[in-house]
Amino acid sequence: LPLFLKEKDIDVIIAGGMGETAQQLFGENDMEVIVGVQGFCDKIIDQYIEGNVKSTGSICREHQHEGHCNG
Repeated sequence: LPLFLKEKDIDVIIAGGMGETAQQLFGENDMEVIVGVQGFCDKIIDQYIEGNVKSTGSICREHQHEGHCNG
């Protein structure tokens, strides 16, 4: 997925949670990874454009499910 997205000129990934390996793979492909984000997509995009979306650095381990990732 990281290579496919890089070919599409994607440079930012915003997610609620993501595993450590996935975060590393996106980072190695020059993509900014923002995790720990929750809410409606349109509002999150507006907040990102305004510079108001920050990553919590949360890492999902052991294939944790939605809402259960702790950094």
